[in-house]
Amino acid sequence: MAFAETKGERKTKNEKFHFAEAYLLSNLNINKFKSAIESDKLKIDIRIGVYRSGKNKGKYHDHGTGFRINKRDFLDLFDNFTQII
Repeated sequence: MAFAETKGERKTKNEKFHFAEAYLLSNLNINKFKSAIESDKLKIDIRIGVYRSGKNKGKYHDHGTGFRINKRDFLDLFDNFTQII
């Protein structure tokens, strides 16, 4: 997992990243995962949308189910993490 600072306009070739922190994560703890869901730190995200333009305008798309969590709370899901940057 990495944290970066950005400069330049988002989603263009002028966007630049400076990686300030990085962590090596291991041993995802299912009990911590469950606790994060119960305390609303971890939320389930159903990622279905509709194309707004282009040849697929009006058609549905599904990016699958995902999870949302504050990036700082993410480390709490693991038994082991080591800062490498």
